[in-house]
Amino acid sequence: MTGVSNQVVLFGPSGTAAYEPPVAREQPTSVTAGRRIRLPAKTFRGRVLAALREGPKTDDELCVATGLRDNSVRPRRIELVREGLVENSGHVRPTRSGNAAIVWRLREPTQEAGCRSS
Repeated sequence: MTGVSNQVVLFGPSGTAAYEPPVAREQPTSVTAGRRIRLPAKTFRGRVLAALREGPKTDDELCVATGLRDNSVRPRRIELVREGLVENSGHVRPTRSGNAAIVWRLREPTQEAGCRSS
C-alpha cells in the first residue's frame, strides 16, 4: 500500500456531500495541497455541473464554458461520473483540435415508485 487515500465523499451537518480530495497522508506537502484544493475543487465541480445543465458537452467544451483548464475540468467530470450525476451520451464531437471526444450529459434521474395517496 502506498499510503495514498482513495477519494472520499463526506457528508456535512446539513446532509450535503463535501468533497475530500485524495492525499498521501504521510507526506506534509500532499496534505497541504489537499487542503488547498478542497474548496476550489468543490467550486469547480459546481461550475462543471452548471455548464452541463445548459446542455451536453465534451471536456473541451466544458473548458470553454467554465473558463477552467482541462486538468481542472477532467478530474471534476470524472468525480461526477463516478457519483452517477453525469454520463456518456453515446455521442462524439470533434474538439477544437479536431480529435473525436465523448459528449457528456447530466444523468436522468430514475423514476422510483412513490407513495400513493388513497
